[in-house]
Amino acid sequence: MGSKLVKSQSSKLPLSGGTMTGEITLGAGDAVRFGHNDEFIGGNGTDLTISSGNDINLMMITDMNGTIGRHLYANIGGNLYIDVEGGEARLTDDSNPGNTFVPADDADITTKKYVDERRFAVTTDQLNYRMGTVNYYYVGNQSLGAAVGSGDIQRYEAPYAVYTALNAVQVHSWTVYGSVSSSVDYEYELWDITNSANGGSGNLGSAKIGSTQSFSGVASRMYTVGESGLDYTLAAGHQLYVVKRYTSGSGNKYTYATVTLELEVM
Repeated sequence: MGSKLVKSQSSKLPLSGGTMTGEITLGAGDAVRFGHNDEFIGGNGTDLTISSGNDINLMMITDMNGTIGRHLYANIGGNLYIDVEGGEARLTDDSNPGNTFVPADDADITTKKYVDERRFAVTTDQLNYRMGTVNYYYVGNQSLGAAVGSGDIQRYEAPYAVYTALNAVQVHSWTVYGSVSSSVDYEYELWDITNSANGGSGNLGSAKIGSTQSFSGVASRMYTVGESGLDYTLAAGHQLYVVKRYTSGSGNKYTYATVTLELEVM
């Protein structure tokens, strides 16, 4: 009798806790509760519910002192919904100043603060052009000739820069809005100009950003021209110029417009 009782007790989990092996199976609608009716883990045979009357703290720790050093992986085959019921959903990192998460990978989610501090728009007024020769490129009323190249941006062309990068930025989009004087064909391009050092005689290099934007204009009508989705890196010290030409007709042609750039600090 005594040996049977000892054997029976050894197969039970003591009330004070201990180690066990094997599965614990609860029926649908049953739950494991933790000190309060609102705190439980349960399922109905289809969905699993983790409930708390207050906060749920999910911590990946390396020891029982709360040292954080592990990862949380969620492999979700469907959608991920976060409903805060009028509250706030925040992504934070208390190892960074301001408790702000800083993304480092293209796939990282990020915060409104991070995006707001880096994206901005610049609008330049009175982007007016007088063009006198068909198929010649112009900035303002200054001709660059039949092609844009090194040495084109000098003392008379320099005032027509639409942006100068004090620090490296990404160019995401550009838009020109305005009118034309004549019913001919027009082309707009955005160019990255590498400036010479102090005392130099002209730009050291040039590179077209994106593609040529073409349209057939009607005199005195308004047009929007530009390109988005560029993600082009403009180095510190470089300038942006909107270059234009007309490709049909002859004689003087005029345009009157503003240009808006969407940029992001890197």
